Amino acid sequence: PGVPEEMRAVFREGVLPRLLRKPGERVVVRSVNLFGMTESEVDGRIGDLMRGERNPSVGPKVEGGVVRVCLRARGESAEQAQELLARDVETIRERFGDAAFGCDDVTLARALSELLEELGLKVSVAESCTGGLIGSFLTDVPGISHFFLEDVVAYSNECKVSRLGVPVEEIESFGAVSPQVAQSMARGVCRTSGAALGISTTGIAGPSGGTPEKPVGLVYVGISLLGRTGAHRLRLRGGRRRIKDRAAKHALNFARLALLRRARGEATGDAQA
Repeated sequence: PGVPEEMRAVFREGVLPRLLRKPGERVVVRSVNLFGMTESEVDGRIGDLMRGERNPSVGPKVEGGVVRVCLRARGESAEQAQELLARDVETIRERFGDAAFGCDDVTLARALSELLEELGLKVSVAESCTGGLIGSFLTDVPGISHFFLEDVVAYSNECKVSRLGVPVEEIESFGAVSPQVAQSMARGVCRTSGAALGISTTGIAGPSGGTPEKPVGLVYVGISLLGRTGAHRLRLRGGRRRIKDRAAKHALNFARLALLRRARGEATGDAQA
């Protein structure tokens, strides 16, 4: 069948039960999801796991800026295949550390949600160049209403000032696309919503509007966590839609890393990267 939902139903109800009843080899598939690394960097760290006819077979695949290390194990039983996978999954997570944010269908937004639940914190978002995309990713997570308070799309400078309390002199001195304004946006949305974690974005998504000093693809992400605020600088490439997508995912990832440091009791002071 050509319709995806029909195909899935036929496979789930008609094909898979027959396969599971047959004796013989079982195949189990998993993935470890990474963010903030290129495919070539990932290849360099798992080359030994990708060789020849190794079982499990391992290989990376890139989807929307996320590198998925896909693992496929074969065994005489599903349990045996799962045991083989478990060892490799643990090895990969150890090699990539905090870049590994989850397995299988876990997204950056879901990983952030799980940390918010673990720490008992709530988040609010102030977006300019990403135009609500961070909030859209977060609201894809079931149960996020327990942790997500609001998403302010403060696109104009006037809204940044009136809604979030960004000082006019900051915009006049540094411009709306600046680490200073990103930090003020993140602090402002925490103050007005009562959230412990504030995420902000301000940047130039293009295709026009860039300058030699501030080119298209320049984005600042502000993170404010329990009163400590920092900003991260991004230089992204591609069309407008791609820049917005990558900026939103980086923002979720910076917030995730800040919460990880908090969970470990590490310092989370002001920082720019």
